[in-house]
Amino acid sequence: MVNLFVPKLIALEIGSCNTKIAQVKVSGEKIYVDRFAMIPTPPEIVDDGRILDISVMAEHIKKALRDKKMRKKNTVITISGTSIITREIIMPKAKTKELQKMIKMESVQHFPINIDNYVLDYKVLEEIKNEKGSQYRVLLVAVPTVIVEEYMELADACGLNVLSIDFAGNSMVKFMKNEIMYSSNKNDRENEGAVAVLDIGCKTTTVSILSEGIFQFNRILPYGSQDFTNMIANNLKISYEEADELKIKKAAIVHYDYETAPDISELITVSRSIRAVLINM
Repeated sequence: MVNLFVPKLIALEIGSCNTKIAQVKVSGEKIYVDRFAMIPTPPEIVDDGRILDISVMAEHIKKALRDKKMRKKNTVITISGTSIITREIIMPKAKTKELQKMIKMESVQHFPINIDNYVLDYKVLEEIKNEKGSQYRVLLVAVPTVIVEEYMELADACGLNVLSIDFAGNSMVKFMKNEIMYSSNKNDRENEGAVAVLDIGCKTTTVSILSEGIFQFNRILPYGSQDFTNMIANNLKISYEEADELKIKKAAIVHYDYETAPDISELITVSRSIRAVLINM
């Protein structure tokens, strides 16, 4: 959770293709974007969440901060990548310290990894009651220690003070929950039901599902916007750059009769390309 005593802070997300930086203002439970920048991530600098050249990435971020006059130092960082592992477990209801000890012991059974090489954290999603009494539904998250260390080093090189590091799935859920909570449309709040949130990045897509505002499911898929571009380029026999521009201008799912519609339209080809990637996700 964001520290509500910090009125303004920097939110940072580094993707394989683009880096997003926002200076946000916190007022109670509401968050307002004060300034925003999206800059291209230098080629071959980020790979599946890993920062391969911290000094180069830091220079690009510092320049964006200067250009957009973002002067705040406290920051929250969102990370993503297929090496981040999540598991959901049921634990007995307990006080925080006792729960932490139990979760540490349980994690060995739920993660097929050497826990010593990972940073482990958890979030209590909800309290449930059944024949066993009161229990907690808990989300476990394991992030490779090397990734956390790289982001801490990057923040230090940028002159930023890290308040927290979150993973993309949880960040999106908190954002959507906040949007629904403060929606001006009463029906949005009352009829929320199950909501699927897709965060489509360059190389990966994070799928998160909420039900009545409570986190239910998260997966990171090894497909992203570059797969749409590559498919369009292959189908239309054009360059990647041309396909990317076409994707931005004409990306849409077109409903038509596959048996009778002539494949002569760029729009139809783009639609088929997008469908082909989505089916494989």
